[in-house]
Amino acid sequence: MKFSEKNKKGIRKIIVACLILAIFIGGKTIVIASDNGNLTGYAWMQGYGFVSMSGLGADVRYGVRATTDGLTGYAWSEKLGWISFNDAGSFYGVTYDSGNLCGYAWSEKAGYISFCDQSENEFYQVSIDGEGNFSGYAWSEKLGYINMNDSGDLYGVATTWDIPLIEASPVIFKKGIIFKRDVIIR
Repeated sequence: MKFSEKNKKGIRKIIVACLILAIFIGGKTIVIASDNGNLTGYAWMQGYGFVSMSGLGADVRYGVRATTDGLTGYAWSEKLGWISFNDAGSFYGVTYDSGNLCGYAWSEKAGYISFCDQSENEFYQVSIDGEGNFSGYAWSEKLGYINMNDSGDLYGVATTWDIPLIEASPVIFKKGIIFKRDVIIR
């Protein structure tokens, strides 16, 4: 059966309209995640449960990665869905500075998740210690506090990333030893 050009255009319009309608009706965020994380463990949200930072052993590959720039990737919560640390623009992102994390992650259901309180109150702060263990709380206006570590062994977030403890500036010692910029001293 041959279609005229007019019929072909009509069929194309119907297909495009159906695709657009399916996207709006589905209302789901499409996440392309990969197992690129170096974080392990879980954070905890009262009333919402665990947030998995690593997709190790999951059917879907995902993970959160810590670097000197901050956090990237995706975390997963059974009740909240995907939590993104990847922003292509400047709306959110979590940065790393001398052991402290600051900035925002994003979840469709939870909204912005803040990793440091920049007000004068300083009620919460997420930090990474020299062993790679996360501590402190993140905050979501819709959910409340998100605990990064348990005082026991029930949950906790950690990274396998080699965390810089001290970054040395260019220094020349009297005996002629020179430390170059960005050398990491442990």
